[in-house]
Amino acid sequence: MSMISRAKARGFDAAAMSTECNANKSSVLSKIDKINSIVSSVYVDYESSLRQINSLDFDDLLLFGVKLFRCHKKAVEWCKHVLVDELYVPAVHHAENLTFETVRTLM
Repeated sequence: MSMISRAKARGFDAAAMSTECNANKSSVLSKIDKINSIVSSVYVDYESSLRQINSLDFDDLLLFGVKLFRCHKKAVEWCKHVLVDELYVPAVHHAENLTFETVRTLM
């Protein structure tokens, strides 16, 4: 799960992670290539399972917030304030970038 969480912190959904794993594969599969392939496959199934039950995990809350403000201008016009109480993501600098991106989108 930590690899999936790190992918989400970098803004990658399951399809993007799968694409990146395939692009970075070497001609002779290394142990890391195999692990990335398995994690990528699990991520696809995990994301599908979450969508089937209309659920989000914590990382999704951050990503979907950014997507909402980036893609739906009416939400930006309607929303006057964003309160970020606590922020936890394994890669803190990516979390900060997501937070700043959200705030920048609102401006």
